[in-house]
Amino acid sequence: MSAAATAMSASSMAAQYQGVLLTEEEILAALPRNDNPHLGFRGNVDGPYGSTDDYGVYADPVMQVLNSRGLIVTLVDGGLDGIKAAIARGNPVVAWVSYNCSVQTPIVTTIGGQQVTLVPYQHAIVVTGYNDSGVWANDPYDGQEHFYATADFERALGYFGNMALEVAARQSYHRDTIYSAGFYGALAGLVGARIGYAALHWPVYRTNLLGLLA
Repeated sequence: MSAAATAMSASSMAAQYQGVLLTEEEILAALPRNDNPHLGFRGNVDGPYGSTDDYGVYADPVMQVLNSRGLIVTLVDGGLDGIKAAIARGNPVVAWVSYNCSVQTPIVTTIGGQQVTLVPYQHAIVVTGYNDSGVWANDPYDGQEHFYATADFERALGYFGNMALEVAARQSYHRDTIYSAGFYGALAGLVGARIGYAALHWPVYRTNLLGLLA
C-alpha cells in the first residue's frame, strides 16, 4: 500500500470493524479521479511518498463510497471533541492528518476555480480511543497502533480543517428495532394467551381478575 492510499486503507479498516467487507482496492475503484482531492483521487496511487501531486483523496468522495455500501458515514463536527463523541458512541473515526502528526507547511492553491489546501505527507488514520493526554489510532501504513499527544494531533488535524469521518453501522439501528419488536411480540403473545385462558375458565376469574397476573 502506498502512502497516498492511506485514506482508502483506513476507510476499509473502519468498514470492516462495522461488519462491511470492503477492500481498499474496491474503494479506490469506486472513486472518481480528479485533480481536486475534494472531488476525487488526485494523482497516481503509486506516486512518491509525501508528494502533493500524487496525493490521495479527501473525505467527501470517500464518504459517498462508504455510504453506498450500506454504512452510515458522516463528517465529524467539532474537531477533537467531535471525534471523542463519535468514539464514545462506539464508532471508529477516519481522520486526515500529516504522517505521524509531523509538522508540515500547508500549500493553498486553486484547482478548477476552487481554493484547495494540500499538505505534504497527507495521511489518514483510524482513531479508536482517547484519554486526557491524546488519542490512540491505527495507522494503515504500518499496521500498528500509535498514541498521539493532544497538541500534536490537533495541529496535524487542523492542517486539513479538522477533516474526519465517523463510520457507523446501518444495521445497529435495525438490530435495536428487531430486539424491540421481538420483546413486544413476545409480550403481546403472553397477554393474548392469558386472555384466552381466562375465557376458558371465566367462572374462576370473573370475581378475581387479579388472578390473571399470577
